[in-house]
Amino acid sequence: MKKYKGHLICLVVSILYGGLAYLILNNIIIALVVFLSFSLATLFLILPMVEKKAAKNRKREECYHFVQTFIISLTVNASPEASYLSAIEGAEGELSSIYKSIGTDMGVDERLEYLSRYFIEPYYPVFLSIYQLYQEQGGDLLKLAEPLLNEVSRSEEDSISFQKESKRLLFDYLILWALSSAVLVFVKFGLKNFYDKMLESPIYVALSTVSFFIILTGFVVYAFAYTGEKPKFRRKNNDKKVYKEAK
Repeated sequence: MKKYKGHLICLVVSILYGGLAYLILNNIIIALVVFLSFSLATLFLILPMVEKKAAKNRKREECYHFVQTFIISLTVNASPEASYLSAIEGAEGELSSIYKSIGTDMGVDERLEYLSRYFIEPYYPVFLSIYQLYQEQGGDLLKLAEPLLNEVSRSEEDSISFQKESKRLLFDYLILWALSSAVLVFVKFGLKNFYDKMLESPIYVALSTVSFFIILTGFVVYAFAYTGEKPKFRRKNNDKKVYKEAK
């Protein structure tokens, strides 16, 4: 069910705006055009970008947890193997499969290097360099890694703030158009005779139809700005296969 959650949301949104178009304009053709436009745009344009962004967010959080846990654990117990096992504990989904595919045949150094194929955060190579330096020269790992941990924490906080601000802007946008639609619905049922005359005007019908496409364009622009992704047709995720072949 979770796998198709995005598709379900897209369908609900499309039905909602298609139904609203019919309610406001009493025109089944326009309502179907609006429904199909929202369906195609959300399913094949917006959803793939949002899913890709969600995957990046998940990987960012996983990398943050792994690096922080590994460094703190290694500072406490001085055992790379125990620190690695502590860092991968509780992993789920794709990352869990990758950990299992790596196994324990390789040394910790090789495993950490191997994970650079998955952890694409810019600070992960810095983490590898710090770990290598610690292995070669020893010293206080926590002091060596302090700038990195500060940068990692700052990066995570910035990402969380961005997510909150993005959700707030989307909520404001939805509220704005919901209030506008509510006014039209009120006029239709509260001032029925006046509204029936408005429906006789081609200009009103055209402008009302265009307003739905303005709403849809707003969703698309938001998706571009939020994800920073380019629209692509969805394709099967072959990450696991790539990792196995690389091994």
